[in-house]
Amino acid sequence: MIKTQSADRKVFGVLEETNAPNAMNRSETGSSDQLFNLIDPVSSPETCWEWRIQSHQGKSKSIKLVWGDLTELQEQCDVVVCSAFKRDYIPSYSSLIGALARKGYNVRDLARVPEEGLKFPDGWISRDTGMEYKRIACIELLNLMDDPNSEGSVNLILKKSFSTLRYMLEQAAYSNIPVKTLAMTVPGTGNQGINTCYILAPLIAHCRYLLETDIVDEITIYSLRQELIGEIIPAFNQAFREKTESPEVFISYSSKQMKIAHDICRGIRESGTECWIAPESIPEGSSYQEMIPNAISSAKIIVLILTPDAVNSRWVQKEIGSAIGARKIILPYQLMEFDLGTQFMFLLDGEQIMYHILKTETAEEPVFCQDLIQRIKTILDG
Repeated sequence: MIKTQSADRKVFGVLEETNAPNAMNRSETGSSDQLFNLIDPVSSPETCWEWRIQSHQGKSKSIKLVWGDLTELQEQCDVVVCSAFKRDYIPSYSSLIGALARKGYNVRDLARVPEEGLKFPDGWISRDTGMEYKRIACIELLNLMDDPNSEGSVNLILKKSFSTLRYMLEQAAYSNIPVKTLAMTVPGTGNQGINTCYILAPLIAHCRYLLETDIVDEITIYSLRQELIGEIIPAFNQAFREKTESPEVFISYSSKQMKIAHDICRGIRESGTECWIAPESIPEGSSYQEMIPNAISSAKIIVLILTPDAVNSRWVQKEIGSAIGARKIILPYQLMEFDLGTQFMFLLDGEQIMYHILKTETAEEPVFCQDLIQRIKTILDG
């Protein structure tokens, strides 16, 4: 069972203090050009996380994460968003396209005759279906089958794909086509098999953009995978809180241990500690070379996920070197038995290594890092 969570009372950099529930008063501390006032965050039995806001024009806006089947949605929806490989609309059983097919929506047929003016190289929006889901929008993800976790290609393609979706919705709105309510699964996490950490930054950035404009009023993101909802809630919480204080923990790791690093990051966040990790914590369009040194400089503790791959990673070496230069507390967390080598031993001279040796060398099993979390809390509380 997923524990229902709500974001803090803060949105788009505007914090409002009030003792009254469902307050809609203008924040005294916000700037004159702020977009939104705040309504209390809410949770209901069918949602795992929900954020509600109200524009200065009095329009209610919301974004929700729902654990469940999108195609069981009982209400009408202006646009359902799906993703596919280029011109590949095979309705496989486990895909959203397959689920839509079982509801009577033939995505391949809709792609052949999209709405006039809303067909683009990387996506399209359908004509009015005359059904419960008025239109289907599709973004087409390219060149991901060979290496769905190749950092450079995935970042570039996802940025382009989400930009295409945003542009399509803008053009539809300009043509007076209703796109006020959107429903989607997490794009790319189905048959495309893209690691969630790559998807969250562009997904959150474009959801925020759409809500900040007059284009969209409601976005609902569905998943049937309990663990996926649990994974993305902390990222949405962090993004929509818009916290300004520095992260308390920075995680340094090799990309070959990405899953474990993000498992550890999630555990640290769930304990109530702010944690920075690439690429998820890097805003869309920002530079790694700029953001990583800034995050190291701001963090109080650097957690090093210590593996042979990390020892041989130039990025990890640079990060630890920067952390030493900035006199940060470094917590090496070793996951495998191996020889560190004289160079890395010299780099970590004097640092106490914590051990959580995995059963296999693949480093793919879940990591339960309560010892690390307790050590972090002891340092921060001291």
